[in-house]
This record gives sequence, C-alpha cells and structure tokens, in this order.
Amino acid sequence: MIKISVLYANRSKSHHDMFPLRVYKKELAYLNIKVLFFNYLNKNTLSSDVIIISSYRANECFSNFAKKNNIDISNDNYLPIIELIKSHGISIIWFDTSDTTGISFPNFLNRVNVYLKQQILKKTTDTHNLYYDYFYRKYFHNYWKTERDKLQIDSKQIKRAYSKVTLGWNMAFADWKIHGKNRMLRGFNITFPSIKNNFNLYRKPLIERQKRTWFLGENKGHIVNDYHRKLLITAIKKYNNKHKITDYEYESINYIKYNKLLKETAVVPSPYGLGEICYRDFEILFSGCVMIKPNMDHIKTWPNMYKPMETYIPCKWDFSDFEDRINWIFNNMSKAQKIATNGQNLIGNLLMKENNFTQRFKNIIEIALQH
Repeated sequence: MIKISVLYANRSKSHHDMFPLRVYKKELAYLNIKVLFFNYLNKNTLSSDVIIISSYRANECFSNFAKKNNIDISNDNYLPIIELIKSHGISIIWFDTSDTTGISFPNFLNRVNVYLKQQILKKTTDTHNLYYDYFYRKYFHNYWKTERDKLQIDSKQIKRAYSKVTLGWNMAFADWKIHGKNRMLRGFNITFPSIKNNFNLYRKPLIERQKRTWFLGENKGHIVNDYHRKLLITAIKKYNNKHKITDYEYESINYIKYNKLLKETAVVPSPYGLGEICYRDFEILFSGCVMIKPNMDHIKTWPNMYKPMETYIPCKWDFSDFEDRINWIFNNMSKAQKIATNGQNLIGNLLMKENNFTQRFKNIIEIALQH
C-alpha cells in the first residue's frame, strides 16, 4: 500500500482543491493508494511515501514545524522545508493551485518530484507571451507599457520550466455544496468534511428566462483583472443601451440573489479573473445558462469544460464581438440551448463520478515515485 500525505491549509480554497482526494479515497484504496489528510506538517505527515502539498497559504501548514526546527520561511521561502522533507526519503508533489497558466514557484521545479498545475499552456511556444506568470496579462497590459517592461521575464526559462510541469485537475471537482454558503457553514464543513457533493442542475429552457444577459463582477482594484471586467461591462452597457434594456444591476449582491438572477438569465459572460478558469464558469453551467467566454484554446486543463460552440460560446479577449455573439445566440436558440445543455450535462456527469480521476491520480503518484 502506497501511503500518501495530503497537506493543505485549513482554508476554503485549499479544501476545494484537495476535495476530490476525499471523494475518491475508497476508490484509490482499491488501487493500493492510502490517502491521509493533514493541515499541519508534523512527524505523522512525514510517515508516508509521497506528500502532496497545496501551495495556497502553505506557510500556515509549515509555520509551527518551522519554528520547532528553527527554519526561516519568511517571504514564502519554503525550500528549507522541501529539503527537510526530501531528507526523509519522501517523494514530493507540489500542487501549484494558483489560477494562472504560469509557474508561481519556479525555484521548486528542480527540487520536487512532481510540479502539478491546474492548467497549463497547450504550446510551450506560447510562453514568450507570458507576462509576470499570467499568459493573458501581456495582452491587456499594452495599455501600461512602462509597468509591463519592468516585469518582463525570460521566456526561454519559462519554456524549459514547462517541460517539467504535470497537469493535475481544476476546480470542477470543488466541494460545491459549500460554495457560496456563509462563513460558519463553510468552516464547519471544512473542519468536518463530508464526501457528499450535493449539487443542483437548473434546467429551465433559455427561451423562458426573464433576462437576456447579465453579469456581475466585483472590481477589487487589480489593474489587469478590473480592466478585463470593465471591458466586458462596457460591452454590456453598449448592448443594453442599444436594445433599451433597463432592468440591469451592477452593484454587489448576496449569493442567494446572485444565484436566483443566474437562473433567470439566458446568456452569462465570464471574463478571466486571476486566471482563465473561474468559479463563475461552473456556476453558469449549474444554472443552465449559455456561457460566453474569451477564447480558451490556448490552455490545457482537466477536466476540459471548454469546448468551443459545444459547451460554451467563445468570444474575442477584448469583447469587441460581444454583441455579435449575443445576436447569434438569440437567432439560433435551439443551437444555443444545446450548447447550454451540453455544458450542464458534462459537469453533472463528471460529478456523478463518470471520469477517470483515480487512474489519473495513480499516474501522478507513479511519476512522483519514479523521479
């Protein structure tokens, strides 16, 4: 039996990232893989063959151990911890759960056995477009050339790094039953996790929905993310003014009202956020809307929910064709409905365990043990 320690911070995001390992724990046992879960690094965590570590708030997992062993991990300097774990003969999988296609911990590439990512670029030739480890930022940062030039990175180094990255899984496997719930309920489920993943698929036909299109995205002062959202909001306002649509809300609302509005909307756009893949994408699929999203052809992710004109409607990154996309949908409602239904069925079947997660994870473990 191969013993796996799963180390992640006691946080909602980390819980979501590692949740499928709880869901498939029994199935993995049939493959001779025993999975144990930890929020803190300790001697029990180190009694394993492989350790998989979530990068999100990893300092919270390491801090007590570092203090006891007089290890300085300030400024996210985790390499001494990594070397100590390796000294125990344990294979290390570092799960870089950042939302980007870039590599957030490049100095780990030669120190860990497997560097895991939720999404990567399809072609390493695209790495010359990476900007501060975000693929799409360079596109939007043409408007701030001085700042962009300060942060240029070595594309050859990134290309070499990409050859060492292994594709993991994305947020499709999140614990959706607690998504959007209040802090107390989330905290309880994170502390006492349940492998049940209750989710509802709302199947009201697009043609019967009250709103044609709607988007709500909170701007948080991030120069690139906010710019992308503002481009979308500008495109939506232009469309609404042209078609005299006035029942539109842009202000922040609670999740219950947000979810209700999604279910009453036919078309919902989803811009990039901190990365290309967002929780909003899956909220749209659960709600049975048709999703318009900037083209996703440049990324490789699993499971792949992004099949152009099959599970979502691709648009240009600057939303300059937004109105054309909307018009196509309402002139081809039966085709649009099929796209929305395909996307919803794909996520539904996936969460009903119609996937090969256990075999993929076994392959990752085998890679870790071989290196």
